[in-house]
Amino acid sequence: MVIGVMMNRKAVILFVLCMVMVLSGCNSDGNKSDESGDAPVYELESVHQVNGRQGVCTEGDFYWVSGSASLTKYDSDWNVVAENPEPFEGFELEVNHIGDIDVYDNELYVGVEYFMDGEGICCIM
Repeated sequence: MVIGVMMNRKAVILFVLCMVMVLSGCNSDGNKSDESGDAPVYELESVHQVNGRQGVCTEGDFYWVSGSASLTKYDSDWNVVAENPEPFEGFELEVNHIGDIDVYDNELYVGVEYFMDGEGICCIM
């Protein structure tokens, strides 16, 4: 079972495009070529440290990032707007790990599980 993760198609597409641009180091002109003239060459313009590495989603001008056990909201300049370092507080079943996240209609959807020794033991819906 997983907490109702609703995938917003536009958010997923935006995230994938952003990750491709970040990982490839896309710059503003994006049209440089390598020495052979065939493949574009990209340069990384900036890096932003975030509190997490599990999931990322966008909510207009804001970004949510999940860590294994934390949720952090950033503005468009990557300043922390809100944090929840104890997101499992109040769950009826024991959980200790956040997977992917998404936001829809101003509500954050979070996939969680009980994770121990590299294995997901129990999940919630």
